[in-house]
Amino acid sequence: MSLQAISTWLVKLGLVLKKSRSHAAEQDRPDVKAARQLWHAGLNDVPVENLVFLDESGAKTNMTRTRGRAPRAGSASSTTCRRGTGGPPR
Repeated sequence: MSLQAISTWLVKLGLVLKKSRSHAAEQDRPDVKAARQLWHAGLNDVPVENLVFLDESGAKTNMTRTRGRAPRAGSASSTTCRRGTGGPPR
């Protein structure tokens, strides 16, 4: 079966190619979620003049998939983790 035939079949099923939104897989862990909530809550006490913003526009993001299949009305999403570990950071 050719790639074109598979692609046509997936489109007929309503699964179209879309740009995916990815987030770090670690964000789904309960301990990380709790730590992120505490961090966000603590930001209310930080004066705006003490905040520093870093420009990460030069970050290398080409190691993850940028597209995926999803229903027409839905969105494609994926998770990423540290390369090679498949688990939480050491």
